[in-house]
Amino acid sequence: MKRWIVLFLLIAVSGSAVLYWLTGFGRPSKEDSASVRLATVSRRDMGSFVQATGVVKPQVGAEVRVGARISGRVECLCVSVGQRVKKGEVIVRLEREELEARVRRAEADLAYAQANLELIRRGSREQEIRQVQQEVREAEAVLQFDLAELERKEKLFSQGFVSWEELERARREAEVARAHLQATRERLRLIEDRYTPEEIAMGHWRVEQARALLREAQVQLGYATIAAPISGIIAQVSTQKGETVAAGLQAPTFITIVDLDRLEVDAYVDEVDIGRVKVGQKATFTVDSYPGREFEGEVTAIYPKAILLDNVVNYVTVISVGDHGGLLKPDMTASVRIFLGKKKGVLALPREAVKREGRLKVVYVWHGGRAEKREVVTGWRDGDFLEIESGLKEGEQVLLEPPSPEEGGR
Repeated sequence: MKRWIVLFLLIAVSGSAVLYWLTGFGRPSKEDSASVRLATVSRRDMGSFVQATGVVKPQVGAEVRVGARISGRVECLCVSVGQRVKKGEVIVRLEREELEARVRRAEADLAYAQANLELIRRGSREQEIRQVQQEVREAEAVLQFDLAELERKEKLFSQGFVSWEELERARREAEVARAHLQATRERLRLIEDRYTPEEIAMGHWRVEQARALLREAQVQLGYATIAAPISGIIAQVSTQKGETVAAGLQAPTFITIVDLDRLEVDAYVDEVDIGRVKVGQKATFTVDSYPGREFEGEVTAIYPKAILLDNVVNYVTVISVGDHGGLLKPDMTASVRIFLGKKKGVLALPREAVKREGRLKVVYVWHGGRAEKREVVTGWRDGDFLEIESGLKEGEQVLLEPPSPEEGGR
Protein backbone atom coordinates (compact mmCIF):
# COMPACT_ATOMS: atom_id res chain seq x y z
CA MET A 1 0.00 0.00 0.00
CA LYS A 2 2.83 2.40 0.87
CA ARG A 3 4.49 1.66 -2.49
CA TRP A 4 1.41 2.84 -4.37
CA ILE A 5 1.26 6.07 -2.36
CA VAL A 6 4.92 6.94 -3.16
CA LEU A 7 4.40 6.18 -6.85
CA PHE A 8 1.35 8.44 -6.96
CA LEU A 9 3.28 11.36 -5.38
CA LEU A 10 6.14 11.06 -7.90
CA ILE A 11 3.70 11.16 -10.84
CA ALA A 12 1.97 14.25 -9.39
CA VAL A 13 5.23 16.18 -8.91
CA SER A 14 6.47 15.37 -12.43
CA GLY A 15 3.18 16.46 -13.96
CA SER A 16 3.27 19.76 -12.09
CA ALA A 17 6.80 20.50 -13.37
CA VAL A 18 5.81 19.81 -16.96
CA LEU A 19 2.73 22.01 -16.62
CA TYR A 20 4.87 24.83 -15.07
CA TRP A 21 7.24 24.79 -18.04
CA LEU A 22 4.54 24.57 -20.70
CA THR A 23 2.71 27.57 -19.29
CA GLY A 24 5.89 29.71 -19.63
CA PHE A 25 6.79 30.10 -15.98
CA GLY A 26 10.43 29.55 -15.04
CA ARG A 27 11.93 30.86 -18.33
CA PRO A 28 12.51 34.41 -19.72
CA SER A 29 9.35 35.85 -21.20
CA LYS A 30 9.14 37.75 -24.45
CA GLU A 31 8.42 40.89 -22.47
CA ASP A 32 11.69 40.45 -20.52
CA SER A 33 13.65 40.09 -23.78
CA ALA A 34 11.93 43.12 -25.28
CA SER A 35 12.88 45.24 -22.26
CA VAL A 36 16.63 44.84 -22.90
CA ARG A 37 18.25 48.20 -23.90
CA LEU A 38 20.30 47.76 -27.05
CA ALA A 39 22.50 49.91 -29.30
CA THR A 40 23.45 49.08 -32.87
CA VAL A 41 27.03 49.40 -34.08
CA SER A 42 26.84 51.96 -36.89
CA ARG A 43 29.04 54.30 -38.87
CA ARG A 44 29.13 58.04 -38.18
CA ASP A 45 31.33 61.08 -38.63
CA MET A 46 33.23 61.94 -35.46
CA GLY A 47 35.14 64.92 -34.20
CA SER A 48 37.39 64.57 -31.18
CA PHE A 49 37.99 67.46 -28.80
CA VAL A 50 39.38 68.31 -25.39
CA GLN A 51 37.27 70.27 -22.93
CA ALA A 52 38.74 72.74 -20.45
CA THR A 53 37.85 75.74 -18.33
CA GLY A 54 39.66 79.02 -18.88
CA VAL A 55 39.77 82.74 -18.20
CA VAL A 56 39.76 85.65 -20.66
CA LYS A 57 43.01 87.64 -20.29
CA PRO A 58 44.66 90.58 -22.07
CA GLN A 59 47.57 89.57 -24.26
CA VAL A 60 51.08 90.49 -23.16
CA GLY A 61 51.37 94.24 -23.68
CA ALA A 62 47.61 94.76 -24.00
CA GLU A 63 47.20 95.84 -20.36
CA VAL A 64 49.39 98.72 -19.19
CA ARG A 65 49.56 100.45 -15.81
CA VAL A 66 50.57 104.08 -16.26
CA GLY A 67 52.27 106.13 -13.56
CA ALA A 68 54.47 109.16 -12.94
CA ARG A 69 58.26 109.14 -13.14
CA ILE A 70 58.53 112.33 -11.07
CA SER A 71 56.77 113.68 -8.00
CA GLY A 72 54.24 116.46 -8.42
CA ARG A 73 50.68 117.66 -8.07
CA VAL A 74 48.09 116.47 -10.59
CA GLU A 75 47.13 119.59 -12.53
CA CYS A 76 44.85 117.89 -15.07
CA LEU A 77 43.29 114.42 -15.03
CA CYS A 78 42.24 114.27 -18.66
CA VAL A 79 40.45 110.87 -18.76
CA SER A 80 37.85 108.85 -16.87
CA VAL A 81 37.02 105.15 -16.50
CA GLY A 82 35.49 103.65 -19.65
CA GLN A 83 36.90 106.32 -21.96
CA ARG A 84 38.64 105.15 -25.14
CA VAL A 85 42.07 106.67 -25.77
CA LYS A 86 44.60 106.51 -28.59
CA LYS A 87 48.31 105.93 -28.27
CA GLY A 88 50.07 109.24 -27.56
CA GLU A 89 46.96 110.99 -26.24
CA VAL A 90 47.59 113.08 -23.09
CA ILE A 91 45.91 111.49 -20.07
CA VAL A 92 47.52 113.34 -17.11
CA ARG A 93 49.42 116.60 -16.62
CA LEU A 94 51.44 117.42 -13.52
CA GLU A 95 52.23 120.99 -12.48
CA ARG A 96 55.06 122.40 -14.62
CA GLU A 97 55.99 125.79 -13.13
CA GLU A 98 59.04 124.67 -11.16
CA LEU A 99 60.20 122.33 -13.94
CA GLU A 100 59.97 125.11 -16.51
CA ALA A 101 62.03 127.33 -14.20
CA ARG A 102 64.71 124.65 -14.04
CA VAL A 103 64.85 124.52 -17.82
CA ARG A 104 65.27 128.30 -18.05
CA ARG A 105 67.99 128.20 -15.39
CA ALA A 106 69.79 125.41 -17.26
CA GLU A 107 69.54 127.39 -20.50
CA ALA A 108 71.09 130.37 -18.76
CA ASP A 109 73.89 128.24 -17.29
CA LEU A 110 74.66 126.86 -20.74
CA ALA A 111 74.80 130.33 -22.23
CA TYR A 112 77.04 131.42 -19.36
CA ALA A 113 79.43 128.46 -19.88
CA GLN A 114 79.60 129.16 -23.60
CA ALA A 115 80.35 132.84 -22.98
CA ASN A 116 83.00 131.91 -20.42
CA LEU A 117 84.67 129.57 -22.91
CA GLU A 118 84.68 132.31 -25.50
CA LEU A 119 86.24 134.66 -22.95
CA ILE A 120 89.00 132.15 -22.23
CA ARG A 121 89.72 131.84 -25.92
CA ARG A 122 89.91 135.63 -26.42
CA GLY A 123 91.83 136.46 -23.24
CA SER A 124 90.89 139.10 -20.66
CA ARG A 125 90.36 142.84 -20.79
CA GLU A 126 90.16 145.37 -17.95
CA GLN A 127 86.57 146.26 -18.77
CA GLU A 128 85.56 142.59 -18.64
CA ILE A 129 87.28 142.16 -15.28
CA ARG A 130 85.34 145.08 -13.78
CA GLN A 131 82.12 143.71 -15.20
CA VAL A 132 82.67 140.27 -13.71
CA GLN A 133 83.68 141.80 -10.37
CA GLN A 134 80.30 143.54 -10.33
CA GLU A 135 78.61 140.22 -11.12
CA VAL A 136 80.40 138.63 -8.16
CA ARG A 137 79.09 141.35 -5.82
CA GLU A 138 75.57 140.86 -7.15
CA ALA A 139 75.81 137.09 -6.73
CA GLU A 140 76.99 137.54 -3.14
CA ALA A 141 73.99 139.77 -2.41
CA VAL A 142 71.59 137.24 -3.92
CA LEU A 143 73.11 134.44 -1.84
CA GLN A 144 72.84 136.47 1.37
CA PHE A 145 69.18 137.20 0.63
CA ASP A 146 68.40 133.55 -0.16
CA LEU A 147 70.16 132.35 3.01
CA ALA A 148 68.18 134.81 5.11
CA GLU A 149 64.97 133.72 3.40
CA LEU A 150 65.85 130.07 4.04
CA GLU A 151 66.44 130.76 7.73
CA ARG A 152 63.08 132.53 7.94
CA LYS A 153 61.27 129.66 6.20
CA GLU A 154 62.87 127.11 8.56
CA LYS A 155 61.54 128.98 11.57
CA LEU A 156 58.07 129.30 10.03
CA PHE A 157 58.10 125.60 9.11
CA SER A 158 58.93 124.61 12.68
CA GLN A 159 55.92 126.68 13.78
CA GLY A 160 53.67 125.10 11.13
CA PHE A 161 53.12 128.29 9.06
CA VAL A 162 54.68 127.09 5.80
CA SER A 163 54.58 123.75 3.97
CA TRP A 164 57.42 121.35 3.43
CA GLU A 165 57.34 122.13 -0.31
CA GLU A 166 57.94 125.85 0.35
CA LEU A 167 60.87 125.03 2.65
CA GLU A 168 62.40 122.76 0.00
CA ARG A 169 61.97 125.46 -2.64
CA ALA A 170 63.85 127.94 -0.43
CA ARG A 171 66.67 125.43 0.07
CA ARG A 172 67.00 124.83 -3.67
CA GLU A 173 67.10 128.57 -4.36
CA ALA A 174 69.89 129.03 -1.79
CA GLU A 175 71.84 126.15 -3.34
CA VAL A 176 71.44 127.63 -6.82
CA ALA A 177 72.60 131.06 -5.58
CA ARG A 178 75.66 129.52 -3.90
CA ALA A 179 76.57 127.60 -7.06
CA HIS A 180 76.13 130.74 -9.17
CA LEU A 181 78.42 132.71 -6.86
CA GLN A 182 81.10 130.04 -7.05
CA ALA A 183 80.87 129.95 -10.84
CA THR A 184 81.09 133.75 -11.07
CA ARG A 185 84.13 133.85 -8.78
CA GLU A 186 85.74 131.16 -10.89
CA ARG A 187 85.02 133.16 -13.98
CA LEU A 188 86.67 136.22 -12.40
CA ARG A 189 89.71 134.16 -11.51
CA LEU A 190 89.98 132.91 -15.06
CA ILE A 191 89.90 136.33 -16.66
CA GLU A 192 92.37 137.73 -14.13
CA ASP A 193 94.92 134.99 -14.71
CA ARG A 194 96.56 133.73 -17.80
CA TYR A 195 94.68 130.91 -19.43
CA THR A 196 96.45 127.57 -19.76
CA PRO A 197 95.49 124.73 -22.17
CA GLU A 198 94.09 122.88 -19.18
CA GLU A 199 91.82 125.82 -18.34
CA ILE A 200 90.62 125.98 -21.91
CA ALA A 201 89.82 122.26 -21.75
CA MET A 202 87.98 122.88 -18.49
CA GLY A 203 85.94 125.56 -20.23
CA HIS A 204 84.90 123.04 -22.86
CA TRP A 205 83.97 120.55 -20.13
CA ARG A 206 81.77 123.11 -18.36
CA VAL A 207 79.92 123.78 -21.61
CA GLU A 208 79.22 120.07 -22.06
CA GLN A 209 78.16 119.75 -18.44
CA ALA A 210 75.75 122.67 -18.78
CA ARG A 211 74.36 121.17 -21.98
CA ALA A 212 73.76 117.81 -20.20
CA LEU A 213 72.02 119.53 -17.28
CA LEU A 214 69.78 121.37 -19.74
CA ARG A 215 68.86 118.09 -21.41
CA GLU A 216 68.08 116.54 -18.02
CA ALA A 217 65.85 119.48 -17.09
CA GLN A 218 64.01 119.19 -20.41
CA VAL A 219 63.45 115.45 -19.83
CA GLN A 220 62.09 116.12 -16.34
CA LEU A 221 59.73 118.70 -17.82
CA GLY A 222 58.57 116.13 -20.37
CA TYR A 223 57.73 113.70 -17.56
CA ALA A 224 55.11 116.17 -16.34
CA THR A 225 52.98 115.33 -19.39
CA ILE A 226 51.85 111.69 -19.33
CA ALA A 227 50.56 110.15 -22.57
CA ALA A 228 48.81 106.85 -23.25
CA PRO A 229 51.43 104.23 -24.25
CA ILE A 230 48.82 102.11 -26.08
CA SER A 231 45.36 102.55 -27.56
CA GLY A 232 42.56 101.09 -25.47
CA ILE A 233 39.97 101.63 -22.74
CA ILE A 234 40.64 103.32 -19.40
CA ALA A 235 40.00 100.44 -16.98
CA GLN A 236 41.02 102.04 -13.68
CA VAL A 237 41.88 105.48 -12.28
CA SER A 238 43.25 105.77 -8.74
CA THR A 239 44.12 109.48 -8.48
CA GLN A 240 42.33 112.81 -8.81
CA LYS A 241 43.00 116.40 -9.74
CA GLY A 242 44.96 118.25 -7.06
CA GLU A 243 46.43 115.09 -5.55
CA THR A 244 50.20 114.85 -5.14
CA VAL A 245 51.95 111.78 -6.49
CA ALA A 246 55.31 110.87 -5.00
CA ALA A 247 57.84 108.98 -7.10
CA GLY A 248 60.08 106.74 -5.03
CA LEU A 249 62.15 103.71 -5.94
CA GLN A 250 59.22 102.48 -8.04
CA ALA A 251 57.11 104.78 -10.18
CA PRO A 252 53.55 105.04 -8.80
CA THR A 253 50.86 103.73 -11.14
CA PHE A 254 47.41 105.27 -11.06
CA ILE A 255 45.82 104.59 -14.48
CA THR A 256 45.25 101.19 -16.16
CA ILE A 257 44.63 100.95 -19.91
CA VAL A 258 43.39 97.73 -21.56
CA ASP A 259 43.26 97.06 -25.30
CA LEU A 260 40.08 94.96 -25.62
CA ASP A 261 40.97 94.13 -29.23
CA ARG A 262 43.93 92.05 -28.00
CA LEU A 263 42.49 89.37 -25.73
CA GLU A 264 43.22 85.67 -25.29
CA VAL A 265 41.95 82.76 -23.20
CA ASP A 266 44.15 80.92 -20.72
CA ALA A 267 42.64 77.41 -20.74
CA TYR A 268 43.59 74.95 -17.99
CA VAL A 269 44.02 71.56 -19.70
CA ASP A 270 44.22 68.38 -17.60
CA GLU A 271 47.51 66.47 -17.81
CA VAL A 272 45.53 63.48 -19.16
CA ASP A 273 44.61 65.47 -22.29
CA ILE A 274 47.60 67.79 -22.76
CA GLY A 275 49.52 65.23 -24.85
CA ARG A 276 46.89 65.49 -27.60
CA VAL A 277 46.85 69.29 -27.71
CA LYS A 278 49.09 71.01 -30.28
CA VAL A 279 49.77 74.61 -31.30
CA GLY A 280 47.62 75.54 -34.31
CA GLN A 281 44.57 73.45 -33.39
CA LYS A 282 41.21 75.20 -33.71
CA ALA A 283 39.14 75.93 -30.63
CA THR A 284 35.80 77.40 -29.62
CA PHE A 285 34.64 78.75 -26.29
CA THR A 286 31.62 80.26 -24.57
CA VAL A 287 31.30 82.62 -21.61
CA ASP A 288 28.58 82.80 -18.98
CA SER A 289 27.64 86.36 -19.99
CA TYR A 290 26.64 85.22 -23.52
CA PRO A 291 25.69 81.51 -23.24
CA GLY A 292 24.21 81.40 -26.74
CA ARG A 293 27.29 82.89 -28.44
CA GLU A 294 30.24 80.72 -29.48
CA PHE A 295 33.60 82.41 -30.04
CA GLU A 296 36.35 81.00 -32.25
CA GLY A 297 40.08 80.82 -31.62
CA GLU A 298 43.25 78.82 -32.07
CA VAL A 299 45.89 77.30 -29.79
CA THR A 300 48.87 79.68 -29.87
CA ALA A 301 51.00 78.46 -26.94
CA ILE A 302 51.25 75.74 -24.28
CA TYR A 303 53.05 76.63 -21.05
CA PRO A 304 55.67 74.00 -20.14
CA LYS A 305 55.29 74.56 -16.39
CA ALA A 306 52.33 72.84 -14.73
CA ILE A 307 49.99 74.39 -12.18
CA LEU A 308 47.84 72.69 -9.54
CA LEU A 309 44.10 73.37 -9.48
CA ASP A 310 42.15 71.45 -6.83
CA ASN A 311 45.10 69.04 -6.56
CA VAL A 312 44.88 68.26 -10.28
CA VAL A 313 47.85 68.92 -12.58
CA ASN A 314 46.93 71.32 -15.40
CA TYR A 315 48.82 73.08 -18.17
CA VAL A 316 47.95 76.60 -19.30
CA THR A 317 47.03 76.52 -22.98
CA VAL A 318 46.69 79.90 -24.67
CA ILE A 319 43.76 80.33 -27.08
CA SER A 320 43.69 83.30 -29.44
CA VAL A 321 40.50 85.35 -29.67
CA GLY A 322 39.14 86.51 -33.00
CA ASP A 323 36.64 89.30 -33.62
CA HIS A 324 34.31 89.32 -30.62
CA GLY A 325 32.40 92.52 -31.33
CA GLY A 326 33.52 94.12 -28.07
CA LEU A 327 31.59 91.56 -26.00
CA LEU A 328 34.48 89.98 -24.13
CA LYS A 329 36.14 91.50 -21.08
CA PRO A 330 39.13 90.42 -18.98
CA ASP A 331 38.58 87.80 -16.25
CA MET A 332 35.42 86.31 -17.82
CA THR A 333 35.17 82.53 -17.28
CA ALA A 334 35.32 80.53 -20.52
CA SER A 335 34.26 76.95 -21.35
CA VAL A 336 36.74 75.80 -24.01
CA ARG A 337 36.70 73.05 -26.64
CA ILE A 338 39.96 72.28 -28.45
CA PHE A 339 39.35 70.29 -31.64
CA LEU A 340 41.79 67.45 -32.30
CA GLY A 341 40.47 66.46 -35.76
CA LYS A 342 37.66 64.74 -37.71
CA LYS A 343 37.01 61.19 -38.95
CA LYS A 344 34.30 60.15 -41.40
CA GLY A 345 32.34 56.89 -41.44
CA VAL A 346 33.90 55.22 -38.40
CA LEU A 347 32.22 52.49 -36.33
CA ALA A 348 30.79 53.98 -33.16
CA LEU A 349 28.81 53.09 -30.05
CA PRO A 350 27.29 55.07 -27.19
CA ARG A 351 29.83 55.46 -24.37
CA GLU A 352 27.55 53.73 -21.85
CA ALA A 353 27.73 50.47 -23.85
CA VAL A 354 31.49 50.12 -23.26
CA LYS A 355 32.45 48.80 -19.82
CA ARG A 356 35.82 48.68 -18.10
CA GLU A 357 37.15 45.50 -16.54
CA GLY A 358 40.58 46.28 -15.16
CA ARG A 359 42.65 47.49 -18.09
CA LEU A 360 40.28 46.01 -20.66
CA LYS A 361 37.28 47.54 -22.38
CA VAL A 362 34.42 45.11 -23.06
CA VAL A 363 30.93 45.11 -24.54
CA TYR A 364 28.07 42.59 -24.37
CA VAL A 365 26.94 41.59 -27.87
CA TRP A 366 23.26 40.52 -28.00
CA HIS A 367 22.68 37.49 -30.26
CA GLY A 368 19.86 34.95 -30.24
CA GLY A 369 18.50 36.16 -26.93
CA ARG A 370 21.88 35.71 -25.22
CA ALA A 371 24.69 38.18 -24.31
CA GLU A 372 28.28 37.49 -25.36
CA LYS A 373 31.10 39.42 -23.67
CA ARG A 374 33.66 40.71 -26.14
CA GLU A 375 36.82 42.82 -25.78
CA VAL A 376 37.01 45.98 -27.93
CA VAL A 377 39.56 48.68 -28.73
CA THR A 378 38.23 52.24 -28.69
CA GLY A 379 39.53 55.39 -30.36
CA TRP A 380 38.15 58.91 -30.37
CA ARG A 381 35.42 60.19 -28.14
CA ASP A 382 32.82 62.59 -29.54
CA GLY A 383 30.32 63.64 -26.93
CA ASP A 384 28.35 60.52 -25.91
CA PHE A 385 29.91 58.27 -28.57
CA LEU A 386 33.13 56.23 -28.75
CA GLU A 387 34.94 55.11 -31.89
CA ILE A 388 35.28 51.30 -32.11
CA GLU A 389 38.61 50.45 -33.74
CA SER A 390 38.31 46.65 -33.40
CA GLY A 391 36.16 43.94 -31.81
CA LEU A 392 32.78 44.69 -33.43
CA LYS A 393 31.16 44.71 -36.85
CA GLU A 394 28.68 47.12 -38.32
CA GLY A 395 25.09 46.14 -37.52
CA GLU A 396 25.82 44.11 -34.39
CA GLN A 397 23.70 44.91 -31.36
CA VAL A 398 25.22 45.62 -27.97
CA LEU A 399 23.66 45.83 -24.51
CA LEU A 400 23.73 49.26 -22.93
CA GLU A 401 23.72 47.66 -19.48
CA PRO A 402 25.49 44.55 -18.12
CA PRO A 403 23.36 41.40 -18.67
CA SER A 404 21.45 39.59 -15.96
CA PRO A 405 22.36 35.95 -15.14
CA GLU A 406 19.42 34.72 -17.23
CA GLU A 407 20.74 36.69 -20.25
CA GLY A 408 24.15 35.08 -20.21
CA GLY A 409 27.24 37.23 -20.31
CA ARG A 410 29.77 34.52 -20.93
